[in-house]
Parts: sequence; C-alpha cells; structure tokens
Amino acid sequence: MAKTKILSPKKQARLQVIAQLQTALPGLEETLGKKEFNSRLKKAAKILTEGIKVKPAKKEVKIKQEKAA
Repeated sequence: MAKTKILSPKKQARLQVIAQLQTALPGLEETLGKKEFNSRLKKAAKILTEGIKVKPAKKEVKIKQEKAA
C-alpha cells in the first residue's frame, strides 16, 4: 500500500506560491532555463513563506442552545 503524506500548512503555502509564480513569470523560465528557474522559484517561495507559523488545529466549540420558555 502506498502511504500518502499529509503536508504541513507551511509546505502547502509554499507549493501554492510556487504554482502562482510559475504562471505569472513564464517568460523568465525561457530566459533562465527550466532547472535554474525552478531553483529560483523554490528560494523565492521559501523567503515569501518565512513568517508563516504552524499552529495546531483548533477544536470545534459547541454552543449550547437554551430552550425558549
């Protein structure tokens, strides 16, 4: 069986930043080449997501409903 990894929120954000930069800068990829472009995207995404803190998921709060008298 293949196990699927659950990515942390920080890694998910980093992957989203990389995807957005790839679509925004297609001309740069042609200029630099694919390998150099991908390495620069990774570095840029790392810098942009530097301040993101990984927090544990909050528990759901159940609200008690009072009966109307």
